[in-house]
Amino acid sequence: MLQYSTPYKLDDDEISLIHTYHRLLAGPLRSAIEYNRVRNLALLDNLTSLNNRTSFEQDLRQSIALAERKDHGLILMIFDMDNFKQVNDTYGHLDGDKVLRRFAMLLKQAIRASDRCYRLGGDEFAVLLTPATRESAQLVNDRLKTLICADQLLTSHNISSSVGCSEHRAGDNATSLFERADRGMYRNKHKRR
Repeated sequence: MLQYSTPYKLDDDEISLIHTYHRLLAGPLRSAIEYNRVRNLALLDNLTSLNNRTSFEQDLRQSIALAERKDHGLILMIFDMDNFKQVNDTYGHLDGDKVLRRFAMLLKQAIRASDRCYRLGGDEFAVLLTPATRESAQLVNDRLKTLICADQLLTSHNISSSVGCSEHRAGDNATSLFERADRGMYRNKHKRR
């Protein structure tokens, strides 16, 4: 940055130098901004603004590696919205989209700043809690239930959620951790029927 305490008239060489710097920096800066924009499009769910499944898969692998290296807890929670199909079938996809956005917003409110949430597709969501214990997963689930019960849009459509949790164990990979959480979610869903 050029700064003068008194007025100063730039000569032609200084003006030329400023134009040169501008030409050298403007292109790479535009490219970096565009790269970030495209990257965000690739990793974000455009309906809910949560991270998407691609982002989830990358983050899950990294979180497992970090949990093993730092020896701290990692919990994967999988959420499936109960009664969501009836919203789409009865009220249409626009109302269904509103319900999905609201659920995503409440899920973000239920987690800590260090946790991450994702829309995996349809009405299925995931949360990575790290560092975490089973108690921290229970707190997230309890907070989400409380938020859903207090939300007029979701309660008017009889929306709740089924959850499955999986705690990282030595030797786990992304598939084994996900499969345990997914099975737990389906067991929970069938118990609630």
